[in-house]
Amino acid sequence: MRYFLVGHLFLSFILCSNVIYASNNELALSAKKDFRIALIDYVSTYDDASSSLSVDDALTLISNNEFKDHQSNSLQFGLTKSSIWLTATIVNNTESTIFSNLEINHPPLVLVDIYLVNHNGAIQTQFTLGTSAPYNDRPVSSRNHIAPLELKPNSRYQVLVRVKSGGSIIVPMYLSTSRSLFEHEHFSQLVMGMFYGLALGMIIYNFFLFIITRQAIYLQYVLYALGYSLNMASLDGLLHQFWPNFPAWESRSLYVFSWFSGAFLCLFIRGMLQTKTEAPKCDKVLLAFFFISLPFCFLSLLIDTAIMGKINVLVLTPFILSVFTITVIRLVQGYKAAIYFVLGIGAYCLGLMFIIAGAMNLHEYYEQAPNILKVTEAIEMVMFAIALAQRIRTLETKSKTSQKEVELVKAEAAIKAKYIEKISETNKLLEHAIQAKSNFLANMSHEIRTPMNGILGMVELTQDTQLNTEQQQYLKVAYRSGKTLLTLINDILDFSKIDSGKLDLENIDYNIVHQLDDLKNLFTLQLQDKNLYLTIEKDANVPDWVRGDKTRVWQVLSNLIGNAIKFTDSGGITISVAQPSHDQLAISVADTGIGIKPEAQDKIFSSFTQADNSTSRQYGGTGLGLTISKKLAKLMHGDLTVESQEGQGSRFIFTLALVEASASQTDNECIDLDVIADDCAGIKVLLAEDNEVNRMVAKGMFKKLGVVLEIANDGQEALTKCSEKTFDLIFMDIQMPNMDGLTATRLILNESLKNQKTPIIAMTANAMNEDKAQCLEAGMKDFLPKPFDRKGLQFILLKWSKRLS
Repeated sequence: MRYFLVGHLFLSFILCSNVIYASNNELALSAKKDFRIALIDYVSTYDDASSSLSVDDALTLISNNEFKDHQSNSLQFGLTKSSIWLTATIVNNTESTIFSNLEINHPPLVLVDIYLVNHNGAIQTQFTLGTSAPYNDRPVSSRNHIAPLELKPNSRYQVLVRVKSGGSIIVPMYLSTSRSLFEHEHFSQLVMGMFYGLALGMIIYNFFLFIITRQAIYLQYVLYALGYSLNMASLDGLLHQFWPNFPAWESRSLYVFSWFSGAFLCLFIRGMLQTKTEAPKCDKVLLAFFFISLPFCFLSLLIDTAIMGKINVLVLTPFILSVFTITVIRLVQGYKAAIYFVLGIGAYCLGLMFIIAGAMNLHEYYEQAPNILKVTEAIEMVMFAIALAQRIRTLETKSKTSQKEVELVKAEAAIKAKYIEKISETNKLLEHAIQAKSNFLANMSHEIRTPMNGILGMVELTQDTQLNTEQQQYLKVAYRSGKTLLTLINDILDFSKIDSGKLDLENIDYNIVHQLDDLKNLFTLQLQDKNLYLTIEKDANVPDWVRGDKTRVWQVLSNLIGNAIKFTDSGGITISVAQPSHDQLAISVADTGIGIKPEAQDKIFSSFTQADNSTSRQYGGTGLGLTISKKLAKLMHGDLTVESQEGQGSRFIFTLALVEASASQTDNECIDLDVIADDCAGIKVLLAEDNEVNRMVAKGMFKKLGVVLEIANDGQEALTKCSEKTFDLIFMDIQMPNMDGLTATRLILNESLKNQKTPIIAMTANAMNEDKAQCLEAGMKDFLPKPFDRKGLQFILLKWSKRLS
């Protein structure tokens, strides 16, 4: 809805009456060549409450002198169903005929009947104007109601006008010559051109911004400005030229565009002032007006215009007050952009007060109401546009700030290893930022795993070639360094998954004794290099088989054993397994190393923290291992604690929930794969892989294992090959051009008759649990993350070719 109606509609409570007004003045025309005279001081009015008087009845009332004195000196009558009769006496005292025009400059009037009565009481000229009459039938082509009057020399005339309208009745009447009328129309067109030109510029500019940004706030401004501009065009009588055969639409369009503009003004203010989050009560008020306004856009086509005018009064008044109050509230709350809305809507309210003051006869310039409305609305639209421009600058500032923050995070990650001692000083700040970083690190893990697969795979394959002792040693160091880097990548990925709550634990049966033996074998070379012992002690009551996440238990224990070896120069490590209660398992790792200072024992489980700043320089590491281990222990319903004396060694106690399990038929992990390597010979495998380096690595490993290999460069090629040949196993990458691995898997299992039952194994750098779930959901049988080694590949081959027993 829009404000300008209030000034007009407000009169329905002030000026509607059933009283006859009269003026005894008569207008005497002199020999002046050009003139434009306001008739307000010469007009007598009559309120025909029943709208039943004919022109003859009105003339009878005039002749019987039944008009009463005009009391208000105003030609505003507010909302009324009555017909208003106006009469004025005009005398031509000159010796020549005066060709004049009677102007009634309020285009929305529905019916305007004009009668020119000569001194004999006969009707000399009559016209029917108003929006109810076709525009093409008007005697003067104008947006206003203009009737040409021919006044004979030395003659007296009575001008009689009947006005009726569904809206507010305002009858600004003038008598003018054609030249004066032209000058007035020229000035009005200049004002309208400036207003509509400004409005059109604002609409086009902000619509262009909406097309670029796709932000709804700009479209809301466009619809609000468009609705108001069409509303003013309807008030100015400019739109009826587009539908000359539908005059009734002129009065209704005023209300349709009014409600339309108001509805989108509510949304625009709501978005710009952020009332949804910052002022919920104000937001409810704006939403209420929106849901009231939108239906009335359509109801205005059906409801009688007089009734619709009264509804406007009842809704618009509280709406204006509410909107202005909301803008002031947001300004008081400290939202600086609200100042533009206070100024814009405040300017419009001043214009509105001017109109109401005219309605109350506090001044005589009520005819300027449309121009005042245009000026104040132009100020409002400009203020709103400035607010939008300020919003663009604010968003640009925030964008630059966010970009700088991202660059800062990347810089911190790049220099973390070099300046690890300084990170401890900002540890508390990092804990708040770690959640945001975890998602980034998880994505980077995928990107790093792909080249790491090529590096480690090529090194492993090269180690099996003819090399001298020095070359073997170099490759051994390179392979071990790559494994160390991979461990770091896995730690970072695990850390991000734990912090984001995306780490899910497995629940399988496994042999704890075999696992500890495998761990001892894993660290044999490191123990031998430092001449350390490693012993395993297990209480008799501890079961051999338990149920849980074998991989995560392995991860915690390998981290504890690795740390024990790192910080021990003589003596050794003792692993003890006990059962403190029926539902708890405790595994301790004790060493004879350097120990930990008492004040540092609480810090070692914090992110990126070690016992002493010199630790990272002397022993290396990032300080993530114990943090992840403790978090994993918590996830397994246990804990990780430490007992230590400086210079005498440390003892880490890892507790977890104990669920006893039955021995499995096959303990595949304990099988010596080197002994049965030949069992892979002859297995027919299709590999779908788009990365050239990864194809080389896989091809070399498959060749070592005696596999019959065929390669597809993407999912589409894999689908084609599956329709031509039968394979024992299919290894499928996930991210590939033309067709990804998940799509190819579904099509192979559904359409490829030759390979519908062939096991498909995911071979991908996507190592997150949700990635594995997607692969299994697509129909894949197993999941081999990159980078992989030959033994891992060999185990998958034997497992799914049914050669593992």
